Formats: sequence, structure tokens, C-alpha cells
Amino acid sequence: MEIDPELIPPGIHIVGAADVYGLQHPVAGQKHHTTCLLSANGELMMYHPNHLTSYALFQVADVSEIEEVEYLEPTLLQPKKYKFWRFCQGYSALLLLVIIISQVYIIYSQATSGFVSLGSSDDGSVSSTDFYMVTGLLIFTILGGVSFFFPLFYSTRAANYSHEFATPSRIRLSTKEGGEGYFVAKPLGGKMHSLTSRLGYLLVVLIIMVMIPASELLIVGVFFSVLFSGVIVVEFALHYLRSDSLPTEIGYLRSGSMYQFYKTLQDLHRTPEKEEGLDVEPDPSSTVQDRLSKRIEEPLSVLYTHESFLDELTEGEWKAMLTANKIYFSLAQIRRCTEKMLFQFIADKNIKIKPQNRGIKTMMDRLRNEGVLTPEVNKWLELIKTVANPAAHDMKEDVDDFLTAFRAFVSFTTWFVESQATMEEE
Repeated sequence: MEIDPELIPPGIHIVGAADVYGLQHPVAGQKHHTTCLLSANGELMMYHPNHLTSYALFQVADVSEIEEVEYLEPTLLQPKKYKFWRFCQGYSALLLLVIIISQVYIIYSQATSGFVSLGSSDDGSVSSTDFYMVTGLLIFTILGGVSFFFPLFYSTRAANYSHEFATPSRIRLSTKEGGEGYFVAKPLGGKMHSLTSRLGYLLVVLIIMVMIPASELLIVGVFFSVLFSGVIVVEFALHYLRSDSLPTEIGYLRSGSMYQFYKTLQDLHRTPEKEEGLDVEPDPSSTVQDRLSKRIEEPLSVLYTHESFLDELTEGEWKAMLTANKIYFSLAQIRRCTEKMLFQFIADKNIKIKPQNRGIKTMMDRLRNEGVLTPEVNKWLELIKTVANPAAHDMKEDVDDFLTAFRAFVSFTTWFVESQATMEEE
């Protein structure tokens, strides 16, 4: 699910997202689900946009309230029925594909010859032998339909109670007060059910096309082709208009796998080990600023001189690099705020760049080509791009990397604020 960053309140840095379902959630109802988000501060929230609220987040728990986090693999409740159902799903998809191919052949024959050849002659005439052969084939099809189409019927019907066959992977949460809850992944067999449904819709369309007289088939085909092309053009135009706006977020956020969500949640829940270079003994609720207060005192005092500017540009989100309780989350926030300043700088310089290309590397390359980056600024950005990359740290704490990235960010912010003042004077 794509998450609209405009519906996330300022100051909340999302580090994990997963689509969640219920324990009794059948495959047929997999479209009806919600999305759980995890913030860098340990807040578990449900993403549920609607017309009643300004923001789409509802906090449901906090990592500090959790006693234990456990990842449970998928469990087969009725193994034989589950395996038979999955076999029927595969068989149904293959059967529908074969029927679709036959329908395409019939439509092609109608479009080119004006009729579907049932006999051995080329002029469309049917002999008595051909008639008996086709009649026998029809009877065989009717009699064999029960065996041929039973797996299709069963796979469709069983999708309404597939939760009785198996339970998908899930995260079990135990609270300190003795409560228990689950975050359940997508129902097993969901992808194959979606594929079968799409093939079924396509087959219905092709059957309707077969019923259209051959003389009108070309007209109908051209009409729907023009209609489809018009829809595509409108969709691209709307996408371009949305992309041409200047949202406050950099990039897009989509829900990921349940296991990755569990690893992030587990890491936030786990008590941090003693790290070299920390000023105080860490605890689960301590922030990066608390642990490194002495070592970042000087650059932080410089950064606070630009507090009002950063508050306006990031809507207060820059403070998350200090209030996060994990260093790699702080690194992510440093990179995020740097990208926002770069994008603002590009906009002030009237340099055209597509919204989907607002990554730090792409914007740096564009500014280098324009010749507006000094060697010193380029060095700071290279440090931030290389060091402030949470994916490169494999979710591990690295104090030295944070100090390097933070000092580079402070230097870049000072330069950016001064350049903004210069442009205003001009």
C-alpha cells in the first residue's frame, strides 16, 4: 500500500510499515486490511486515511509497553485441505489461461474469416460427419465439465474460508500488563487468488467479444481501444500534475514485508548494548542527544542558531535526529533533511528536476552539472550521502558515523542558510 506522506503529522519519522490482517481473514477478503506503521520513537500506529481526520494515524501501542516480540512462521491447520486447495488454485489458473487462448483464437477467426471453422472445408460448410463430431465434442464437454471445472469452483468457494486451512506468518506481541496481540501477514494463497480473479475477468470480456457479430467486431475493438487509450492519457496527465507539485516529503513510502517489520520492531524493543564513545550508559528510552550530549555540544549550538529556519523548512522534523533512540534512525533523518534543503535550493535556482528524482545523489549530480556546488559543500554532501545511509549499517549503532554525518550536516546547513540570505539580498 502506498502511504501518503501528507497525512503523516510533522515530526514523525516512519521506519517500518506492513499491511496487517486478522487471524480469521480469508483470502477472498484480502483487499480489506489496514497498514501498521512504526516510528523511530517506538510508536505503533495504524494508517487509516478518511475524511474525518486531518491525519491518517492512530496510535495503538508503544514499544516501551511491550514485554516480548515473537515472529511466528505460517501454520497449517488442515494440511491436506490446504494442499488440495493450492493445487486447485494452480489448476484453475492454468485452465483459465487455456480457455483465454482458445477465445483469442475464436475472436481472430471471426475477425479474419467472418465465421469460426467447425468443419474440414475452407468455405465454412459443415458436413454431417463434422456435425456429429462437433455434437459429440459438445456432449463430452458437458459431461466432463464437472470434473474440469470442479477445481475452479472449489478454489473460488474455499477462498471464503481459507483461514480454516492455514494461518499466515504473524508477529505476536506480549504487553507488560499481560495482554497479547498479533500483526498478521497477508493470507496464504493471496497472490494466486488475485491472479485467478484477473484471468476470470479477462475471460468474461473475451466471451462478450465472441458474442459480437464479426461485422461489428472491428468497430467495437477500435472503440474500446480509443477509450482505453484515452483513460491512459488522462491517468498520465493526472500523475504528471500530482508529480509537478511540491510536497513536503522527499520520496514515497510503501508497506514492506512482515518479517522486515518484525526485525525493525525487535531492534527497537531490544535493550541497546554498551557502545564505545557514548557519554552515558544507554537505556531503551534514552535519545541520541542524551547519549552524545558532550560530543555534539559545539555543533549543536551552531545548529540551534538556525532553528527557526529548520523548523519552517522541515516542519520541526529535523529534531527527530536528536530525539530518536537509535543512531541509524538519526542518520536517516539527517539524510532526509539534507534532501529537503537540496530540493529547496534547486527550486530557488529554478532548476528543473522531476519529483521522483529527488534523491540526494541525483540532486547532487544535477547541481554539479550546473556548477553551483563548491568543493567544500560537495565534500559535506558526499559525507552525508555515504555515511547517513541506514541501509549500509545493517541496523547497527555506529557513533563515529553519526558524529561525522552530524558535523557535515551542521556545516551544510550553515552554508545553505547563508546562501538563502544572499539570494534574498539579490
